[in-house]
Amino acid sequence: MNNILKVTKYQIKDMRNSLIVFYTVIISISILMTILSIRYSNNPDANVGFGGFGLSSAIFIFIAGLNCFKSNFKFMQAYNVSRIRFYFANIIALIIMAVVMAFIDVSMNNILKNVIPYQGIFEQLYKTSFILGDILWSFGLFMFFVSLGWLITMIYYRSNKVMKTIVSILPVVFIVLLSVMDNLIDFQIWNGILHIFTKLLGFADNLNYYIAILSFGISTIIIFGLCFLMIRKIPIRD
Repeated sequence: MNNILKVTKYQIKDMRNSLIVFYTVIISISILMTILSIRYSNNPDANVGFGGFGLSSAIFIFIAGLNCFKSNFKFMQAYNVSRIRFYFANIIALIIMAVVMAFIDVSMNNILKNVIPYQGIFEQLYKTSFILGDILWSFGLFMFFVSLGWLITMIYYRSNKVMKTIVSILPVVFIVLLSVMDNLIDFQIWNGILHIFTKLLGFADNLNYYIAILSFGISTIIIFGLCFLMIRKIPIRD
């Protein structure tokens, strides 16, 4: 357990600088948005409004997931940290990161909307400003994206050059084939996929964000399970 906590601290320290830079940029943009909003607030011809930073945060944490494995895993292996301990330490670090980002994002949303015309992505989607719901939804969204990034980077890490090419091309080929088939059957495939995602995100149930939180949670658990299966016997590559 002590080794897991040490690795967790190392992972958090490795992520900390990127997180500071990201939110420095976001806060700078927020200040600029506030200045512009105040400047043009008395102009009847100007309609200044701003949307949520949640999507930017989701992209950032996805990239963080892509970068949380390879170099740190090789470093820990050099110090005889077992794969399983690294796995659990990484999960703890990613959870902490997602919690911190969820709280920062929701706090910024509530500060900004009291100063300028602003709506966070949660409020835009679910038409509510319930703070606890926003925190839980943001945490679930961030955990899904960071775990997906981790899984993708592990797949690439385990693959040789041929497999990396196949993995990179396969989604494009799949989408093209799916689109061709969809045109032949009056767009029933994409409509069906859209219906499934609408259900999973709670849009089909009177904008029920709890369904989305549950969907994010189950998806993250499944992804972490796949990561566990992959890391057990993962080789050390250059």
